[in-house]
Amino acid sequence: MRKTMSHSEMIEKRPYNDDHETKEQKEIEKEVKEYIEKTSNVICRELPKRDVLDFALCVDEKVVGFCEVRSRSCTWDRIERGGFYLPLKKHLRIRCLHYANEIPTALVVVCKDKAMRLWMGKHDDLETIWWGDTRNDEKHDREPMVVVPSFFFSHFYDRN
Repeated sequence: MRKTMSHSEMIEKRPYNDDHETKEQKEIEKEVKEYIEKTSNVICRELPKRDVLDFALCVDEKVVGFCEVRSRSCTWDRIERGGFYLPLKKHLRIRCLHYANEIPTALVVVCKDKAMRLWMGKHDDLETIWWGDTRNDEKHDREPMVVVPSFFFSHFYDRN
């Protein structure tokens, strides 16, 4: 028999976990940060996890952009076929930052073979779907996602 959840159980948010990123994900964020700082005059300043995005991109003390790094264990070819799925909450944060002060966000997707980049902020016509790991729905591993077409991205750098 299937358990029926109470209203409070349905709306209860999962506990905040500051250690949700793996060591590998942290290394990929560091790789992107080092690449940006090596190839430009921009300094990447890490944002608190509650801010949803990874970095503020700064020139001196002025914030000129934000950066969200996403990693995938596949090659870019696989994403090219179906688009990139970004959590709706991140998309909304990116849009809010852009509309509030016209500061764009670089979405960097790092795959096995390369990193691709898209400057976001004005994209408001993206499809929203319900997507995620179907094995763990009671753990809230499924959520609304926006589908970002792969042709929106441009090549950022190759990986070894």
